[in-house]
Amino acid sequence: MTEMNTGACNLYRPGFARQKKNSLRVDMTPMVDLGFILITFFVMTVQLSQPVALNLAMPKEGGDPMPLGESDALTVLLDDKDRVYYYHGQWAEAAAMNKVYTTSFSVKDGLGKVIREKQ
Repeated sequence: MTEMNTGACNLYRPGFARQKKNSLRVDMTPMVDLGFILITFFVMTVQLSQPVALNLAMPKEGGDPMPLGESDALTVLLDDKDRVYYYHGQWAEAAAMNKVYTTSFSVKDGLGKVIREKQ
């Protein structure tokens, strides 16, 4: 239970008798019960979102490879001396036109910059 005390007035006015102020008692038990009932209701009735699987289009095993647009392909090659080579499109065309480039592992100026430009 909760008790709210309001202090008595200490002012004295001639001709008036002081009134005694009674303390006000408020029972909070029903309010707490209602809160727990509402929480229980919402916890038991809410329906959580079910996990959803995405369909992934995979090529058939042993079949033709999936077509990829020339402008979408970026191939990165690494060698044993910590060098990074990259080219756009198909290997045969890039090698014939001498468009195989060298870069570093740097995120700011090297491979990171190439990937950001491709995006």
